[in-house]
Amino acid sequence: MGGGDERFFEKKLTKEEKKAAAKASREAKKKAKEAKSGKGKKGKAEEEEESNAKNALALDNIANNLAETSDTYGIQTPADLLAENGTVCTYAQSKGGVDSRSKDINVQNFTMLHKGAVMLDECEIVLNYGNRYGLIGSNGSGKSTLLEAIGARAVPIPDGIDIFHLKEEIEPSDITAFEAVMSVDEERARLEKVRTATTTSEATTRY
Repeated sequence: MGGGDERFFEKKLTKEEKKAAAKASREAKKKAKEAKSGKGKKGKAEEEEESNAKNALALDNIANNLAETSDTYGIQTPADLLAENGTVCTYAQSKGGVDSRSKDINVQNFTMLHKGAVMLDECEIVLNYGNRYGLIGSNGSGKSTLLEAIGARAVPIPDGIDIFHLKEEIEPSDITAFEAVMSVDEERARLEKVRTATTTSEATTRY
């Protein structure tokens, strides 16, 4: 058979050659499957990392906008101060806003960023009247930061709910608990006197 006719006929393989070809084909399929599986995992991880980076960038922009607004208009709310310190919160809110008469707190799609790190992402905050709640989590998970955000009303809270946020425990000292309470009461009494004197002075000046 001439060399020109080889293209029309397939070369007959020996038994050993067939085994080698089948083995090579199986290994090639196995490698392709492993490469595809590894690429999928890597792609998913990269997508999550990219999504977190986009969220962090968006929240950073919000923080910058809040800071610019407070500088421009001279408005400094606790939430603004919180944002200036690196804590920004976003959430979903209905067009009607929050009912000021409500006794419950219900926040949907809550995200909290602290100094570039996403502490909470798309969470729900549900606090119902009459219940007690506690936060459990490892150090650095955002427990104190969340309490600061709630204390600063960085989340939608009904106006009828008063918030008293104790940032930290009293510093260690040699005074007793009773003395500590009394010292605070004395300060409260002093401030009450100042308020009364100021109110009286304003009333006298007005009339």
